[in-house]
Amino acid sequence: MAAFIIYKFLCKADELFNNPQEFTDLLTLLRSPVTATDNSRSLLELTAPHFQNNPPRQQLGAQAIPILTAADYDPAYAALLTRVVDSFGTLKQVTALLRDEVESSAFVHSLLLEEPNATHHQVMSSLNGFLQTLSMPIREAVTDVLNSQRHSSDAFDETHSDNSKSMLVQCERIIDDENLYNAFTAILDQHYVNRIPWSDMMLQVYELIKLHKPEIWERLMPVLEYMRSEQDEEQYDSYEEYVRKNFLEDGGQQFLESEADRAEVEHMLGGLTVTK
Repeated sequence: MAAFIIYKFLCKADELFNNPQEFTDLLTLLRSPVTATDNSRSLLELTAPHFQNNPPRQQLGAQAIPILTAADYDPAYAALLTRVVDSFGTLKQVTALLRDEVESSAFVHSLLLEEPNATHHQVMSSLNGFLQTLSMPIREAVTDVLNSQRHSSDAFDETHSDNSKSMLVQCERIIDDENLYNAFTAILDQHYVNRIPWSDMMLQVYELIKLHKPEIWERLMPVLEYMRSEQDEEQYDSYEEYVRKNFLEDGGQQFLESEADRAEVEHMLGGLTVTK
């Protein structure tokens, strides 16, 4: 039930936060919780600003205390929190198709998120067992969502060169922290699965690294630039067109206008080669 409790908390936050970017920021924090033994602020402290200003937020913050405290002190629970956060998009899509909270809970349980050592065969067997309890129309709708997510998650392997894949290995070496690297790749996965604009994804990565290991950003950024150039097959007539299409038209204006990040963005853009 722990996974479903976390999921319900995320659903309430998603509904309560009027600004989608604020919810995204919260997910970024939750993707890579740090234990209380680290020389850093606790997850409870880091997320506190999201649960202020009005009674509904304060009430949600009070409900979140057991979840955040457990993640701060229990690495296994922190890993579960990360898995639920990474799966939130799919969970939300599927539960929207189900009849009630009982079915939603059963679906979340069927994914075996609370069993980190479960094999792919075990997860599929559990999931298929759940699907058999649904009526045919709902089962087909749920299967369509799951198949869509599975195909999207294969996008990296289908569209990227071996050079780009090797860049992930380099990223792993630079990050040199299993939990942080898992959070980093989860953000990349969401970029491909949910087609999140690259500039939004880059902002999430930057915030993640800045929060937990800022000293590696200068080494990590050129690798991300290379991955971006590998993905991008569009041709641009000018540098200004590149900036407009990739940073202004897809919601990156906030990224560019942030005084704290402006130097980082200019440095990142400065290293890009624009094909004429």
